[in-house]
Amino acid sequence: MSRKGMPNIVYGKIFEAISNGTFPLNSRLPSENVLAGNYNVSRPTVRMALEFLKEDGLIYSVRGSGNYIKFAPRIQKNATHNFDTLSDLQRCFEFRTSLEADAAYYCARRHTSSDLIKLKSILEAMSSDLDAGISEEKDIEFHQMITICSKNEFYLRAFNELLEPLSNGMRIAHQNSLARPRDYLLGVQDEHRAIVDAIEARKPEGARQAMKHHLINFRDRLFDGISLDGGTTL
Repeated sequence: MSRKGMPNIVYGKIFEAISNGTFPLNSRLPSENVLAGNYNVSRPTVRMALEFLKEDGLIYSVRGSGNYIKFAPRIQKNATHNFDTLSDLQRCFEFRTSLEADAAYYCARRHTSSDLIKLKSILEAMSSDLDAGISEEKDIEFHQMITICSKNEFYLRAFNELLEPLSNGMRIAHQNSLARPRDYLLGVQDEHRAIVDAIEARKPEGARQAMKHHLINFRDRLFDGISLDGGTTL
């Protein structure tokens, strides 16, 4: 089912309402009629948006009762990361893309043979059981290892600082991966492998571009149909 147009826009609005607590965990969503009125769209548009939310594991239906919040991603707030909207989280991903692309560049220049062995080991562990989806823990470990072998502690510090606010997005991506066909998961792993191949070949610019390509794809898969320039698409 294509995720484009108004249904995906409504999906983004409901997603944001769930993430900011407007629709709390375990609560019942408003009826299709109410949602249609709130967002000024038709009931079929709302119904399709709700199907997307079900597919992604965010809501579930109870016959004769309605739709309930099953998983409520939380945007954590602290002095460093004040995420009031989904748009804030998206901009954090923009920063992550620049950060990790440059870390991959220096990793390709400075890694040791021991670093490469560890990186390949993590990659193979990620590939070993794709039927269980892509492990959130191993995914984080993979990206963290690249910042470590950049031999620049500031990349590692910045990456670790982003882990808390980005963990919700990575958790959702992992949940989504469970429902994806194996070819999709193989494609994601191909992106990871392209990064490692460029690092191993000591091609800094190739590593930078491979990491950038992967993280832009990751962001687009997670935020498909939601604008980066002012919250959800209107």
